[in-house]
Amino acid sequence: MYAKLSNNLNEQILANYNKAYSLAVNEGLYKKARALNRINLEEISKADLDLKGQAKLFQLQGWIDKRVGQYLSALGNFNDAQRLYESIDDKNGIAGIVTNIGNIYNYVDKNDLALEAYQKAKEIAIETESNVNLVYSYNNIAYTHQVNEDFELAIENYLKALELVPETQSLKMGGLIKQNIGHCYNKVGKYDAAANFLNQAKEEHQKDKYKIGLYYVITELANIDILQNKVPQNIQQLKDAYVYAGAIEDIQLQLECAKTLKSIYELKGDYKNAFKKQNQIELIKEKLNKEDVNKQLQVAKFQAEEQRKFREQQLKEEAYETSLKTQSRIKWILLIASALLIGLSLFNYNNYRLVKKAKQSLQLKHNDLLAAENILEQKNRDLQNYIDINIQLEQFANLASHDIKSPLRTITSFIGLLRVKSKNKLSTEENEYIDIIEKNSKRLNELVEDLLIYTKANSLELNAINFDLRAILLEVTSALDFIIKEQGTRVVIPAQPYFINGDKMMIKQVLQNLIDNALKFIRKDQENIIEIQFNEVNDKHIIKVIDNGIGIPDKYKSKIFEKFSQLNPKDAFEGTGLGLAICAEYIKRHNGQITVDNNAYGGATFVVEIPK
Repeated sequence: MYAKLSNNLNEQILANYNKAYSLAVNEGLYKKARALNRINLEEISKADLDLKGQAKLFQLQGWIDKRVGQYLSALGNFNDAQRLYESIDDKNGIAGIVTNIGNIYNYVDKNDLALEAYQKAKEIAIETESNVNLVYSYNNIAYTHQVNEDFELAIENYLKALELVPETQSLKMGGLIKQNIGHCYNKVGKYDAAANFLNQAKEEHQKDKYKIGLYYVITELANIDILQNKVPQNIQQLKDAYVYAGAIEDIQLQLECAKTLKSIYELKGDYKNAFKKQNQIELIKEKLNKEDVNKQLQVAKFQAEEQRKFREQQLKEEAYETSLKTQSRIKWILLIASALLIGLSLFNYNNYRLVKKAKQSLQLKHNDLLAAENILEQKNRDLQNYIDINIQLEQFANLASHDIKSPLRTITSFIGLLRVKSKNKLSTEENEYIDIIEKNSKRLNELVEDLLIYTKANSLELNAINFDLRAILLEVTSALDFIIKEQGTRVVIPAQPYFINGDKMMIKQVLQNLIDNALKFIRKDQENIIEIQFNEVNDKHIIKVIDNGIGIPDKYKSKIFEKFSQLNPKDAFEGTGLGLAICAEYIKRHNGQITVDNNAYGGATFVVEIPK
């Protein structure tokens, strides 16, 4: 690691580095490792270290900062390490740093920046002919596509990584990559292919004694059986996985195991154990919600700091440009004034007045510049206050929704248990009371969810990508398939793919809310039809959702996109009054607009316009 170890300080730094690395990687004691390695960084200037040794210290500190959620600090340390590696042209060191930076961007939901980093790491791996780094690059690119729910691209890159694994000899990533491929095939409904890859992954995990990976595979294989209405045979392994996940505090694995076991008990008709698992699921979700709030706070701080730095840079550039313009004006004025003074100062007193006037003008411009700088500083402070307020509001909304939903889940669970146990003991009127409680509990839960989505609408970062709108529409209609079939409604969608640039999650939510809205307000005396159309007009994408339902009175057309706007009695139609308000906010974030009008079929036509 170090070119020279000629003094005691270097030997102490090396000892601290090795101990910090062991604490972090082998024991997971990140805070102790962080404190120990920070001592090394403080001693760098006194030590006789080579540049690669210094880079490794910054790299380790960045990795530890990332593990404890200090993303801004981690990014700073990785940038310092990258500069040192670049100064000695260490390609493998640069590739490792770029990959870590990509991981940070992935964690704070900046997937486009993460992909850029992974692509750069891949180019370096190809240049240096490093199959190990190339496997990591393809795997990271695939995982980012998986997070974006682009499973076809994810599978394509996972297969490229898997093809190279045998050439790395010592790298044991085959099982993990096959596990991820199986997960992606499961997500797109190709269960046979998913089971094939997951069983291969299971064999490799058992061979490598990779216990946590093995339990994730066992859980996913059980879920594939459940999706096909089969009772899995590996119940004891799932119970072992649940206990193991609790021991190592892997909350996500513990939640997946509990959900799977609950589904198995329900398939077997064992509602008592299913109810116990449901209670365990709620407790695990509470832990996850707390972790999610902490993550959102860290991400919000990261984004706020990035916005502040960007605004600072803008202000500096504007001030510099203003300064250049002012200096140019001053030079010209001084040249003119000097020429006049040289030629006429001895003969005409008026020249003196001209010079004096020019100086006064310069002073005024200087004062104007100072005033402009003060205004810019005030605007920057206002911007920071706005960001802080948004962070606090979002944190409050998350905590409030959690505090409401926790007792609500308990009510729903006990009502469900009461219905199962007392099904044949209650009168018709008492069963109706239970129906009313269940219905209102469901409506309150939907209202909390919609409120949370609406409060986040303004603060969510617009993650614009190019995607197939028809594919998203198929996902939405699949999610609503039960109610569509139950009503006998015919949904007509475009036959060809249609690509658009925008935030995939927001546009999907808009389509789901509009179609769900059309399904609510149908006529019961006719065949109900909902048609979705896509087309381009000039420089805009036009999306239309057309139905032949009950329509909208003209006097309410301007009000339906307002919060809590419900034109019909709450008992007549379900809903929270926030669905269309969320649509309006998301389309506004795309600089577009949404309108509604009645059509020739007696129903409503919603029109969404989004600039290209």
